Amino acid sequence: MMVLCALILQASLLGAPSQDPISLLQGLRTLDRELVKLETELTDLQKQEAKIQEDIASLDIELSETGIKRDQVTQALQKRIRALEKMPGGARLIALGTTQSLQDYLAISRMLRWIAKHDQTLKQEHEEQAAKTQSIKDKQVNKARILEEIGADIKARRE
Repeated sequence: MMVLCALILQASLLGAPSQDPISLLQGLRTLDRELVKLETELTDLQKQEAKIQEDIASLDIELSETGIKRDQVTQALQKRIRALEKMPGGARLIALGTTQSLQDYLAISRMLRWIAKHDQTLKQEHEEQAAKTQSIKDKQVNKARILEEIGADIKARRE
């Protein structure tokens, strides 16, 4: 805002006919330096904004990949559950009943519980990864918005 006021003041002084040519020339040089400075700031901000947009795009890809993995785990879990549901009630008992000892029975039961727990854990990990990626993406979008506002402010000052 201060730079804008200084630029307006200098521009009004440039229009005044009572100024000597040396002070007018110095005023023009000062304005030129300010414009060059603003241009470099604007260029830097545009580079930062482009990098943030690239980061957002890569996060979108990562988020999609995580979503696909989570869906695959969910489908596998659903397939296992459907297979157990379609299995006749006696078949489950037969699978567990074909064991020759209590130790075999407990081992098969433990294995089934481990598979279900593993699927749930894997699904939860993918959901957590998706949440982290979404959080990072939201932060990058906010950075991009702030840079865009700063760029618009610099453009307004330049004009």
